[in-house]
Amino acid sequence: MTVDPGVLCGSWLHSREEDTPTEVVYRPVSYRFPRSRGRDGLHLSSDGTVRVAGIGPTDLARPTGGRWRLDETRLHIEFDDPAAAPQVLDLVEVSRDRLVAKR
Repeated sequence: MTVDPGVLCGSWLHSREEDTPTEVVYRPVSYRFPRSRGRDGLHLSSDGTVRVAGIGPTDLARPTGGRWRLDETRLHIEFDDPAAAPQVLDLVEVSRDRLVAKR
């Protein structure tokens, strides 16, 4: 699989209803999600910056900034906060309406 970095750029929310035991699914923010008490997500900008939003104690997003890069099918995220551990998503499906990574 070849990943077009341009397809990754945009805002993605975790669609946990579609997760499987081996995969995590994200959808664009424009997707019609079922009601939820909060969703984590990420915004990947074409300039290599990222905003990752986790769910806070009041169900509101708590964004963290950083940088992203693509290495074939691996999405690497490094945070501005040195205390935050880097993340790597092993992508198995990438399209304009669905982003799937291995757990």
